[in-house]
Amino acid sequence: MEKDEKQNGQNGEEKKEELDAVGKKTFKISDKRFWKKKEEGESPGEAKETEYPTYIEELKEQKEASELKLMEYINAFKKAQAEQEEFRKRLNRDIDKKIVAGKRDLFIKLLDMMDNLDRAIGSAKSCANPDGLLAGIIISRDLFLSILKKEGIERLELIGKPFDPQFAEAVMIQEVDDPAQANIILEEIQPGYAFNSQTLRPAKVKVAKLSAEG
Repeated sequence: MEKDEKQNGQNGEEKKEELDAVGKKTFKISDKRFWKKKEEGESPGEAKETEYPTYIEELKEQKEASELKLMEYINAFKKAQAEQEEFRKRLNRDIDKKIVAGKRDLFIKLLDMMDNLDRAIGSAKSCANPDGLLAGIIISRDLFLSILKKEGIERLELIGKPFDPQFAEAVMIQEVDDPAQANIILEEIQPGYAFNSQTLRPAKVKVAKLSAEG
């Protein structure tokens, strides 16, 4: 027994007898080596809190920083999405307003044209000179064409030109003896129109066809 106690003393440990709650003897062992106390920075018998190695602490900090940066990116992305959606809606509203404003201006011009036609009709009821009435109608028609031209709509001039299905539809055929007139548009049944240099409505025309005898 004395040998064991001596051995414990050499190891810097001290065994103390204590009584537990039921009166039994218990033992508590604490490290009495002064250098251990200095290294651990704790008083005898004080339990030391668990510490992570330095590299684990660095990994934890890197993980937290990465998660924070990810949240910043996500929030920035959501904000950019919301701004883009708002810009798209505002752009559509602006386009709709411009379309409505453009239609309004066109309709006002067409109403002016309607006034001219009304005046021509009124003149026809009381005018004994048909030539004057015809001249008034022609003037009104030309005014209407000028309005359309300002809006990018132009009447196709096809008579005397070779037939092209891109601009015209052949609804009548007339045989001719002259080879030079073959496939030439002879008459315009219904005029065609182009909008910004693209066919808006093809014309309906009469086309020359070389006769079998020719």
